[in-house]
Amino acid sequence: MSTPSHAPGRTRGRRRARFAAAVAAVVAVLALAAVAGVMISRSGQDEPAPGDTDTAVDVPETRLALGACLESLEYVHDDLFRQVPCAAPHQAEVVATEEITDAQFDSRYAYSRQAEEHCLPVSYQVVPDEVDTAALRTHTISPTSGSWEEGDRMMRCLLTVEPDHHLTGSFTAGDVELHTEAM
Repeated sequence: MSTPSHAPGRTRGRRRARFAAAVAAVVAVLALAAVAGVMISRSGQDEPAPGDTDTAVDVPETRLALGACLESLEYVHDDLFRQVPCAAPHQAEVVATEEITDAQFDSRYAYSRQAEEHCLPVSYQVVPDEVDTAALRTHTISPTSGSWEEGDRMMRCLLTVEPDHHLTGSFTAGDVELHTEAM
């Protein structure tokens, strides 16, 4: 019973090759998992918060969403506000909304008054304790008879700052900073 002299060497070589292939497969799986983890963790950082934008855009007042940051309260054109990324300097943010359930349009005055009553208490609920509220003001946007006819039923509550201040970050995202100089 003789065995070929080259058999043990081949078996050892095959084992080493299989072991190397298994190690390479494990390393490849770990590398893919690491890349996927980095991509998932970065995906939340690259996307703006709800209502935020990643570029400046002119938005009709009837389309301002919760979390929208406005460069100022001055219209850019007609009823358009300039919405900016919340990370950029800005003077206002939509911090609350409330839908009007009336079947028919009442009056701009009635909705402005209703918006003020709703907005004053809820707007300041999103202000972090470390932010000095002395420079903050509330502002409301409510439907007009024209926007009502187009389907607008939303009251919008905004927090603004005095002209010699500006904001960066977002009240609704929880990362707002109040700056004591004009933009």
